Amino acid sequence: MHLPAGEGKKEERCKLWSKFLEIYQANNVKNDYMFVFGDQNWRTLNTLSVDNILEAIKKEEYKIILDNDELTQMRQNDNTESTAQCLSNFFEAPIAYPPTYKYIPNSDEYQTEKDREVRRPSYTDRILISTLSNNLEILQYSTMSDIRLSDHRPVFADIILHQQTRNNETYTETVIIIYRFLELTYIFEKNN
Repeated sequence: MHLPAGEGKKEERCKLWSKFLEIYQANNVKNDYMFVFGDQNWRTLNTLSVDNILEAIKKEEYKIILDNDELTQMRQNDNTESTAQCLSNFFEAPIAYPPTYKYIPNSDEYQTEKDREVRRPSYTDRILISTLSNNLEILQYSTMSDIRLSDHRPVFADIILHQQTRNNETYTETVIIIYRFLELTYIFEKNN
């Protein structure tokens, strides 16, 4: 899912997210798991300066940035009806990697200014999960930092889903989600 870009567009992002859920629910689709991934464009709030963000990245203190992350703030502090609907029943694995945007392509440097406009490094690329059960294990949620082709870093998740079949056989699905190059790989493995 690609949501509207730019600082100050939180409401637009929520409206599009809500519209997506409305269409999804209107089609009576019922799944045990739903993964919504893409450039969701959630931004680091202006409560942190670019220098503070870069210092936190250097020290690998990502919690400082996440405490000032638009999506994190909405999930923790904003109980308005639109936000509750926007984030309805979705969670994200813990983040332990640097912001995924805005890099100078083909480098490890962030582009923190464009046309005199401040650009705060942000966690724009996300994988959000909704599940009817808690039968999943998130093995890894990170970036592919060696892929430097764009101003974003791809994110991926390695997830094990435990399922019951209709005749109560248990099997495991390993799902590897790699976002940015839109590669989605499913590996099914039967447990005996």
